[in-house]
Amino acid sequence: PFSGISREGDAHDREFLNGGTFWNEQIEMADGLYKLQSDLYRVLEVDQMSTTGIAWPTSANLFSVYECTKNAAMCCYVSDRQSSDLGGTCAGPGCFFAEPEDNTDICYVDMARDPYASRVKDGAAVYDKVTPDDEGIAEGKAHCHGFAWADGDINEKYKGNLLFQVAMKQNLYDKGYVQNVPGAPMCGCIEKMPVVSKAACTDVSVTEQWTASLTAGALSLNIDITDITYNDCGGQDLAQHYSVLLGGGSLASYVVGEGGCEQSTTEFLTEKYGITRSTLTIAETYGHPTQAAVSIIFNSEVAESALDIAKYT
Repeated sequence: PFSGISREGDAHDREFLNGGTFWNEQIEMADGLYKLQSDLYRVLEVDQMSTTGIAWPTSANLFSVYECTKNAAMCCYVSDRQSSDLGGTCAGPGCFFAEPEDNTDICYVDMARDPYASRVKDGAAVYDKVTPDDEGIAEGKAHCHGFAWADGDINEKYKGNLLFQVAMKQNLYDKGYVQNVPGAPMCGCIEKMPVVSKAACTDVSVTEQWTASLTAGALSLNIDITDITYNDCGGQDLAQHYSVLLGGGSLASYVVGEGGCEQSTTEFLTEKYGITRSTLTIAETYGHPTQAAVSIIFNSEVAESALDIAKYT
């Protein structure tokens, strides 16, 4: 079972998937204390059992991955805690919340999608822009990586293995990527995660050996796994892979594509809160190190009186 990976219990696994626990929060020290790959040796042990199926977690306590309705799951990371590995900017022991490889823009989080991760019943966090010129850099570097399955296919059968690979092996153990986008789970069903522009993708191929035998008139069937291989979805990102896998299915409500954050965020704020976003341009600034003028996006409509900049000069 999935709980057999960490052997720390449901509470640990739930909080790990939400971006917490010592797996996410410890910092490697110069003397070797809290070295991730040493402390998380159990992840490597499980990975080396390459012919073992892992069941998808079924406990409602792990709400972020409980009863996925869209046939997809994703992890999004905002920090890197491990140096000398396969990714990120952590440069050595003691690095404090370095950044992962940037492969996406975070648009927004609807906190009602997973109140257990956000710790509030409802709310929103908007990350796409602070000024009109941000071009997706307002949230800093983030890395998202997911997988998908069709009903009855091999990816569904081994989706527990895919969750382990994406959440624990490929990103945590191999790269040191940790911690969630604030307000959302770190890993979860796609419908409970932040809305983003893009995500990397992993799929699985499995070789099974089926043996039929007849004993005392009774037919029995035995299935042995001889190999499990993880692939990059043929070079496709998560949204592309999902569309092919589900015969034209779309993740457009969750993975909006390059440049799609502004429109999706504006539509979300309008539909859920009745908010009209607007931009206030300040024609002159004093003390700013690089800009003589600046524009600020507000997540509410700016009153006409506030736009009369002359009255403030």
